[in-house]
Amino acid sequence: MLHAGTLVFAAALLTLDAARHNDDSDAQLYTVVARHMVEDGTWTELRYLDNVHPEFREHLPFGLWPSAITIRVAGERALPLLSVVWTLLTIALVIEFGRKLVSLEFGLIAGFALATTERFIAYGAMHRLDPSLIFFALLSCGPLIFQRRDARGFAVMAIAAAIACLIKGPFGLVLPVAMTLGLTFANRELKWLAFGAAACVTALIPVTTFVLLNQRWWDGYVLQQLLASATGTRTDGDSSPIGTLLALGALCWPWLPLALPWRRKLEVQPIVFATGLALVFLSLSSRKLPHHVLLLFPFIALLVAQNLSTWPKLVLRVVVGLAVVGLPIAVWLNPTPRAASCTQFAQQLSALAPGTRVSVVATNDGRHWRELATLAAEFRLSPWLAPTVADAHPQSAIVLSSNNGTWQLDSPSP
Repeated sequence: MLHAGTLVFAAALLTLDAARHNDDSDAQLYTVVARHMVEDGTWTELRYLDNVHPEFREHLPFGLWPSAITIRVAGERALPLLSVVWTLLTIALVIEFGRKLVSLEFGLIAGFALATTERFIAYGAMHRLDPSLIFFALLSCGPLIFQRRDARGFAVMAIAAAIACLIKGPFGLVLPVAMTLGLTFANRELKWLAFGAAACVTALIPVTTFVLLNQRWWDGYVLQQLLASATGTRTDGDSSPIGTLLALGALCWPWLPLALPWRRKLEVQPIVFATGLALVFLSLSSRKLPHHVLLLFPFIALLVAQNLSTWPKLVLRVVVGLAVVGLPIAVWLNPTPRAASCTQFAQQLSALAPGTRVSVVATNDGRHWRELATLAAEFRLSPWLAPTVADAHPQSAIVLSSNNGTWQLDSPSP
């Protein structure tokens, strides 16, 4: 009953977030790319906008397959609910891991901690690649957490890690590699290292085969995305050596202080090592993005549980009660960022026919990326990115530009 109650509470929070209008540029970008997959009848040749990623190679196509299927079956409005399902499966998996490691109560506390980490719920309700990535990466750690070194355990780890890699490349191996090393350190047994390494190498076969057999994906994804991000050739994102640590400190609330190993359970010791190692792995790339740390949140929830599970029952109930009452209010009152095109110019833009060309002038602070995504996803227009107003597309119906931080609509020059 408590198990179901935790998931129902998480589902309510996620649905509350998913139901709100959100101009998250990544979520809208993935929506547009998945829409084009359905329109073009393709599974591997992706595109975004006519002059922004006309060949989309920022991510592998496989993570968007469920999105394309969802659009075909239920329409684009169902895309946030797809992420809700992945997030609920992740919370259920954390509960099961905690139950197997220590007890059902421990698992429920861990699941509740994850379900009440505000940013995990916020991202988990967006149409992004992170929810599915986190679920399969975490699932791949199951045989290591349960210490099942048999053929079935190998198959589960290798297949789940392979799917995670197909969704988001090397990020799919962050958790299983960290867990392999963490279990090896904790148990001081090299046989776990051999088991985990073999499963992770096997997991790389599908994605490696795909990029090696597709030259454009090798050039666009491996060289221009992965290699450029790792070496610092790409300058977008955070290049600070402690960027990942700062992102974790900014996003993992309110439970992050309780993740520190104030209390130590031997059963959780491998996860302590794995969390630290995963944090190091995410810090290695020169280009870092804040949402990458979401991969750590399920492990952190288990670390939080080892502290919360020792609290007096009365105190724990008060904490749970405050979270149950306070978090939905906080989620509802916390406004999501809105694009200017959805607020200032919705009436004018809604009057344009779908597919109409609209130029968007680039801004120094990068806010044009949200405008591009919103125009394409919400209004189903055809945005064109222009460096200046003078460079706007000659067939644009409207030019959207920013002057001293204030967006404005201009008629295109004849």
